[in-house]
Amino acid sequence: MEREVIGEERLTAFIEKFFAELGFDEIECFLDNDFAYYGNTQEISYTLFSYEYSDAGFQKYLEQTFDYIPECLIMTFSLLHELGHYINKTRTKKEFLVYKKWANKLHKKRARTREEIIQKQIDYCSLKHEAVATKTAVRILINNYPFIKNWEMKLKKELTLFYEKNDITP
Repeated sequence: MEREVIGEERLTAFIEKFFAELGFDEIECFLDNDFAYYGNTQEISYTLFSYEYSDAGFQKYLEQTFDYIPECLIMTFSLLHELGHYINKTRTKKEFLVYKKWANKLHKKRARTREEIIQKQIDYCSLKHEAVATKTAVRILINNYPFIKNWEMKLKKELTLFYEKNDITP
C-alpha cells in the first residue's frame, strides 16, 4: 500500500502560484521523480530528490556556458528550466524527432563513474532544446531576481514543513 504524502497538494499549489506570479497561471504541476515538461499536457513535474552527479553536471554546464547567473537553489533553476521548455514549446515535428533521437542516444549511454555522469549531463544540457530552455531560465532568473529570492525564502519554509509532516530527512 502506498504511503500518503502529507502536504503534496499544498506544495504543488505553492509552485503553481510561483509560475502564476511570473505570468504563467495556466501551468499545472505535479510531484514526481524528476523535473520535466510534458508538452502534450502542458504540465511540469518537479522532484524533491537530489541527484548529486547530475546536478553537478548541470552546474558545470552553466558555469561553462554563461558569464553570469545569479545564485539560486537548484530546485528553483530546474523549475525555471522547465518553464523555459514551456515558453519555447513551438518546434516542428522534424526538430522534435531529431531532439528525441539524440536525447535517447544519450540516455542509453552508460555512465559508471562520477566524471562520466557529469559529462553525460553536460552533453544532455548541450542539446539544442535543452540549451534554449536553460538560456530562457537564466533570462527569467536575471529579470526577476528579487522576486525569485523572496520566493525561495518561502520555498525553504514550505519544504521544511513538508519534510516534517512526512518524517523525511532532506
